[in-house]
Amino acid sequence: MGADVPLRDMPGLDGSSLWQRLERVADLGNRFGGTPGEQRCRDLVQAEFDAAGLANVRAEAFPFLGYAPESTTCAVLGEEMVLPSAPLQYSAEGVAEGEAVYLGSCGPAEMAAAEGRGVSLRGKVVVGHASFAWLVAPALAEKGIAALVNISEAADGLLGHFPAAFYPRGLEPPWEGRVQPLPGVTIEREAARRLLSLLSLGPVRLRVEHRGRYAEQSSANVIGEIPSTELARERVVIGAHYDTQAEGPGAADNATGVATLLELAERWRALEPRRTIVLCAFGIEELAAWGSYHYCRAHEDELTLTRGMVNLDALGLPAPGTRVIVADNEMTPYAAESAALTGYEPEGTIDASLYAWGDHNPFIDAGVPAAWIWRYPPQHPYYHTAGDVLRYVDAARMLDVATASAYLTYRLANEPEVALGRSRPAQRFVDLRPA
Repeated sequence: MGADVPLRDMPGLDGSSLWQRLERVADLGNRFGGTPGEQRCRDLVQAEFDAAGLANVRAEAFPFLGYAPESTTCAVLGEEMVLPSAPLQYSAEGVAEGEAVYLGSCGPAEMAAAEGRGVSLRGKVVVGHASFAWLVAPALAEKGIAALVNISEAADGLLGHFPAAFYPRGLEPPWEGRVQPLPGVTIEREAARRLLSLLSLGPVRLRVEHRGRYAEQSSANVIGEIPSTELARERVVIGAHYDTQAEGPGAADNATGVATLLELAERWRALEPRRTIVLCAFGIEELAAWGSYHYCRAHEDELTLTRGMVNLDALGLPAPGTRVIVADNEMTPYAAESAALTGYEPEGTIDASLYAWGDHNPFIDAGVPAAWIWRYPPQHPYYHTAGDVLRYVDAARMLDVATASAYLTYRLANEPEVALGRSRPAQRFVDLRPA
């Protein structure tokens, strides 16, 4: 393929400056959708875009179905055992009791295996390791299960926070398909071991209760542009979500992405790219990629001339993860080559068009080739927990992923011809566990 835009032409990122921006974002605290922290980060990004002198800086508001947790219970009936738990967001309010069935990762193969042995899932309380619960909860609901008990993989007694439904379900009022028709909880890892030990000895009945409030709220995407000098109508989007999950400062996920976006606004403000570069801080990614979905809705007329999208998310994970390109098939070779030219040698690829996992998915579904450069697996040891703090961000890894992502964006914006076709979405379940 070959790059017509050398890496040396790109204004580089400064590791020290990047880390300082990361600290500033993380210091805002928790930024869960609808909280004051989310608003503070939105204001910070807009102020920084204005200070950098980006063009057409604005906040584009959108509605979303907000969630406020109240209480959860997961109890083993007859054993006086109550397991530490957190709510499974977008699961139904209510109480359910039933026989527990352990279903592994809760995917189609496990469901088929259970049914092949004559086990009906209807009315059962399904227990499983389904951190990506949104990939499995809707299918389990169709099977008529009574409740879902998700096992957190986090260490140190921490609990992960996850939604039971993600993009593309129920993103417009009346939010049809958004709240799944079953109560759900996530339980702590060591407590789960005790539960699985009981399950190995014989039948176990569980009582699951989830209480929370759902109400329409408003968030916004914050957008700024670096105008084109030549192909003014053609665009390249680079974005990062600024919200967090329900606990912690989200240092890796996704203060790293926001810090990179702010660093690029400062370093690239004097660029004169061939195509317009759109920098976007997306709202409410953690609950359903709501911000990127609404960007694609609001800018539908621009998307046929949007040459690519680059997602900045969880850039500096502490685990020695596999260097991967998460992209649709049209973007994958181009993104992999671009990353390799920065020294980030991809060790694998994941076809992002096959499942919904982040802000790149609405773009892929809209026909825009998109990529997320990341390290996975393994996952962050404190993924979606209060333990996602600065201590567990690797500065060197953050810089190398940020540089690879920046160069992919820079190349898309400046090459004379970008010979990528339109993306071809094909949503279905994919088992994301390592082989």
